[in-house]
Amino acid sequence: MDYFNSVISKFVITNRIGFPPKDEINAFQYLSDTKQSKLWKYTKPTKNKWIVKEDNSYSLFKKTEKDKSIDEYEVIKVLGVGAHGDVKLAKKKNDAKKKQFAIKTINKDKILPELLIGNQNRQIPLEIHILDFLSRHLDPSGVIVEMTDYFEDDDNFYVVMKYFDNGIGMDLFDFIDNQVEWIEESRIKKIFKQLCQGISHLHSLGIVHRDIKDENVIMDETCTKIQLVDFGSSGYYRPGLLDDKFFGTEGYAAPEIVNGEKYSGPEQDIWSLGVLLYTLIYQENPYLQEDFYSKPLQIPFILSEGSLDLLRWMLNKEPSCRPTINEILNHPWLKD
Repeated sequence: MDYFNSVISKFVITNRIGFPPKDEINAFQYLSDTKQSKLWKYTKPTKNKWIVKEDNSYSLFKKTEKDKSIDEYEVIKVLGVGAHGDVKLAKKKNDAKKKQFAIKTINKDKILPELLIGNQNRQIPLEIHILDFLSRHLDPSGVIVEMTDYFEDDDNFYVVMKYFDNGIGMDLFDFIDNQVEWIEESRIKKIFKQLCQGISHLHSLGIVHRDIKDENVIMDETCTKIQLVDFGSSGYYRPGLLDDKFFGTEGYAAPEIVNGEKYSGPEQDIWSLGVLLYTLIYQENPYLQEDFYSKPLQIPFILSEGSLDLLRWMLNKEPSCRPTINEILNHPWLKD
């Protein structure tokens, strides 16, 4: 609750996450009266979202300085292209150290309304809001990508993030695709455990990624250290707040999301992690075939009894039967 209180007191979460207007007050009954009062002091509930009242002591909702510009950066190469913009590897033109960053461009015309946060005078992408919060609560495992700056112009927001020191990286999709043999179990464990440590940090702060997949996991040159990137679908979650909107990627989305049912968030991240673990082991996604959710999970071979036990636990079609992220990290297979 300390983190929740911290968020409210500075810039107040949130997009309302999918509960009907009649439940707006009841959803916060788990909070103390004092914290509820603080929440209502800084927010105004509406039919579609929580409106943030700007706190003058905090600058996130103020316009960024006009002297910041993408023209200050020299683009080295394009790292990826998405639905709302692209990500480029770049360095500052006047930086003698030539430090490299990943700069994500977010096109203002393509941002979904439910992925914006602010008030009638000023709105920013929820992605920036979350990355700013994470920049002040750094992931001790170093897995969560770190935002160092952001700015905007008339057309785009720009998110500046740390990247591997030598500027060399490969996403997990390409890493798996390039394998000519099965990946060693010890390496799978090392990659997967790092990712789970990053997700544990997010969930402890009340954040869900909502688009965990191999393309959003970047590996360094040695293929031993990873970063989790692309928070464009991420959101805050709280007990009792449910969503019924589709966020994420087909093939990694949990069955309840695909079926349009209400969901909370953490359990759906766990499902996506399960799909990713399956993909690391068997080098294919099990949920790309027709009617995939109605069929039993296909197991091409047994890597180990421990990996199979964890995999089936995470890919349980009943959300309440899936493990939490900390239960995964304490599973005997990852403890070996």
